[in-house]
Amino acid sequence: MNNFWGRILDEDISNVSEIIRYYQYHNTQTYPSNLHHAAAVVRNVYIWANRRLQSKFNSPTWRTHFVNTIHNFATYNEENVMLVELTGSTYEKYDMRKLLVALNGRPDLDVPSNLTLRSRIKMSSPRTANARPLPVVILSIVNSNDGSTHDIIQFRHKIEWSGTAIRNYVEKLDGLHQYANG
Repeated sequence: MNNFWGRILDEDISNVSEIIRYYQYHNTQTYPSNLHHAAAVVRNVYIWANRRLQSKFNSPTWRTHFVNTIHNFATYNEENVMLVELTGSTYEKYDMRKLLVALNGRPDLDVPSNLTLRSRIKMSSPRTANARPLPVVILSIVNSNDGSTHDIIQFRHKIEWSGTAIRNYVEKLDGLHQYANG
């Protein structure tokens, strides 16, 4: 979680007392499997991370960090590497860094920002009787020019209930097309 949410939030979350309490509490509980135990802990961590994420939205410094982090997740900051979505015989390129001016503006050129960030959390729908709902944090932008809201990115936890894989995903959503299409 520290390698995922710690990077997104730009802080070391491994010593956060609230998160430590979640781990301690869930370690005293009985679960049908280690995967169920992991799901219970992750639900609490994602709920906490969503609240923490919301507390950072007003910081231009953090927004810069966030855009750079999302760009890094997509490209590993390698030169000439871009996020590309293949759509049949065509493709679309995405450059997360295009969000930065819209989120922070350009004070040096008297260009105000026109996007603000919002997030919400939802639980996934289990696909099997053995599975449990898992958290999804959806990041949206609100355009101050027209009041429209667009979901741009989601942070999702994934457990393969019939296997052993547990991971976190950063996924682009349809609303990103308007603001990061390159």
